[in-house]
Amino acid sequence: MAGSAELGRLIAELPKERLEQVFTHASWAEERAESYERLEFLGDSVLELAIARSVFDRFEDASEGRLAKIRAHVVSRQTCAGVAKELGLGERLSEYAGDIAPDELQRISRSRNVLAAVLEAGIAALYLEHGFEQIEPSIVAAFAEKIEYASSSHVDYKTE
Repeated sequence: MAGSAELGRLIAELPKERLEQVFTHASWAEERAESYERLEFLGDSVLELAIARSVFDRFEDASEGRLAKIRAHVVSRQTCAGVAKELGLGERLSEYAGDIAPDELQRISRSRNVLAAVLEAGIAALYLEHGFEQIEPSIVAAFAEKIEYASSSHVDYKTE
């Protein structure tokens, strides 16, 4: 959790309008573009770049294939959902849920796909607010344990 604390703080400090979009599920938005989906699209690329740069710099002797496997594991839905849980992003969804039934909210806030999407949306919002250079260290720190695990294990995110 220590590595993800800075990323969590940055997300929590986003402007209200950005937070609303980060935590608005598509089924809650009047218009789909008001949900986190567009931000998720951008955040996925920002996350991939931050992790790719980190593993490229860190593992100078690794082959392209090995770097790709490490990156794929680190940016996988499962890993992103785990980081989102560490940051408490699922619980934050309730602040923006409106009149959603509690059982539906619970289902959505525990969904691996939703958690990963919200994390990526948060990363995109940070990128738009601060730029890549400012947020890259916080992203890498939040995923540091995952990078370490992927680099020291035989990982294949498609079979996990």
